[in-house]
Amino acid sequence: MWVNFLIGTGVFGMAVGGWSLLHLRNRPHPVEADGRARVTGSCGDTMEMCLTFASGRVVRTSRRTDGCGYSLNCILAATRLAVGRSPAEILDIDADTIGKAAGGLPEDHRHCATLAARTLHEAVDHYMKRGCCASEICNRGVRE
Repeated sequence: MWVNFLIGTGVFGMAVGGWSLLHLRNRPHPVEADGRARVTGSCGDTMEMCLTFASGRVVRTSRRTDGCGYSLNCILAATRLAVGRSPAEILDIDADTIGKAAGGLPEDHRHCATLAARTLHEAVDHYMKRGCCASEICNRGVRE
């Protein structure tokens, strides 16, 4: 009897976990994104990220990766860290910070945090190059 219960619970957990991963992986990008980046690492994993700013701070993010679970954890951590920050503050987020926010990484997967940091920085760079940061409020935030 307990064996059937454990098997059923395991199957249900796998189904919910699989659906959750697919949902997070395929979450659509916001149409009004101010900064976008798509970066493919030397490992072959690709990360995509979109950032939406208001008053010089990130208010909304979306992301996608075709990589492993470590890649997914790193890009999720990077976008969580970006929310509420100015472009200058985001540029201070590095691979070590992302790796710690992702719960730690084995040495052979540190490149996932590096790829997430690069993607995050390129999204901010895209935002800055588009001139979205022309307002006085945003320029003040960049200098902080």
